[in-house]
Amino acid sequence: MIPYTRVVTRTLRGLALFVGTLLGSACSPAPPSALPVPDHIVLVTIDTLRADHLSWQGYPLETTPFLSQFAADGVVFRNAFSASSHTAPSHASLFTGLHPYQHGVIENGGQLDSRFQTLAAVFRRAGYETAGFTGVGFLDGLRPGFETLTAVSATKEGPRGGYVVLGHAQRWLAERPRDAKFFLWVHFYDVHEWRHQLARYQNVREQFREGSEMDARETLAWVQTHHRVSASSFSESDLDPALSLLRYDSQILYVDRLVSYLSRTLERRFDGTTLWIVTSDHGEGLGSHDYLGHGRFLYQEQLHVPLLFHFTTEDSAPAPWRGRVVDETVRLVDLLGTLDEVVASRAPGDEPRKGIPPDGRSLVPLLLGQSDGPPRPPSFAQRRPVKTIWSEPKERLYSLHDHASKLIVSDSGREEFYDLIQDSGETSNLEGPSESRARLSEELRRRMQEMETSEDRDSNFHFDPRHEAELRALGYLE
Repeated sequence: MIPYTRVVTRTLRGLALFVGTLLGSACSPAPPSALPVPDHIVLVTIDTLRADHLSWQGYPLETTPFLSQFAADGVVFRNAFSASSHTAPSHASLFTGLHPYQHGVIENGGQLDSRFQTLAAVFRRAGYETAGFTGVGFLDGLRPGFETLTAVSATKEGPRGGYVVLGHAQRWLAERPRDAKFFLWVHFYDVHEWRHQLARYQNVREQFREGSEMDARETLAWVQTHHRVSASSFSESDLDPALSLLRYDSQILYVDRLVSYLSRTLERRFDGTTLWIVTSDHGEGLGSHDYLGHGRFLYQEQLHVPLLFHFTTEDSAPAPWRGRVVDETVRLVDLLGTLDEVVASRAPGDEPRKGIPPDGRSLVPLLLGQSDGPPRPPSFAQRRPVKTIWSEPKERLYSLHDHASKLIVSDSGREEFYDLIQDSGETSNLEGPSESRARLSEELRRRMQEMETSEDRDSNFHFDPRHEAELRALGYLE
């Protein structure tokens, strides 16, 4: 069992290590080197996980004691962003390097067309077995490229716990030989369920609250200051907003434990190098902009996600992919090209993917601490549209941002523009022209024209009616 005493002491040590790592990476450029080609790649996606509620990102409560160890010895991307604030579209973008309007999975329950190249297909071509285990059944629509995909559907009582998903993954691993090469995707939905009083989370919630040296009110005060959250943002059904935040944090700790169990399984069973990638599909409002949730808006609290790379190798010598913190703005659509390069699955001159070229840009130079060339492209995102099976929202929404500025537009003509350096919480919608606004507006206009001149942008959306009951149980359908 993870000890819960002396939380603040451990947190301060973790912050000291984090700051030391940051300073070290800034002062000591890594020499050119190649990344190790992994024998195993494990992608963990933790649904609804905000980057700024993680211990390794400076959060004052210890939500990630295990993953913080990975972060201290890995590469942390502090500013990573998803392409959607919705689960299936964001995962489809992660797997294809494409944005939702390009790959067509614009809603939960959508089916990814097999013509698109995916991460799983990249690894199969490189000689890896491919398997995925997800915490919701509707992610079965991301099957292309996977030899095995087990999507654990929710029941009328709600989704199954992550321990069920972990059990499926562990049984699959137990059937692999010791020298197996594989790509494993494990998706945990538990953090998404933070507002629900499910019995399986009661113990970890009580332990987290008892072990935290910041009480509920202190936690709320911290979040109000750093996330610009008002206590009035929480609905009456939540009763106590401070305890609601602790419920969210304890769900993160719950999943952190599950990942530690998965890591232990791999360490005991397999030899060789394992590459871990830990991220999320989207964040959560937690009261920012008077909203608890994610699907309605495209503010940073919905789009900012953790991204962590960690190599578990038999060689513990210093390497550029150990203890590195990257501040550049990167995107989940960058992962396909990155991992394609890591496993060197392309022959010289080969086109890595068929169909629409990916928007992503490889993160390998950043993993190695090398110069990344010209400025990285801004991060684009879109929210689910209106004329589908969903009852709301009532208009399409798009956003584009770099490290300094953000533009949000709707197809009804509304615009919001924010200075992210002076106003990271996006509280002051700026009026009037500016150079940065014009630049982002031009790029957004280009993308929207691309959508309009392509085939009907909703025509590629294929809803699988098998998922209707689950989506209703989860509250996605009325």
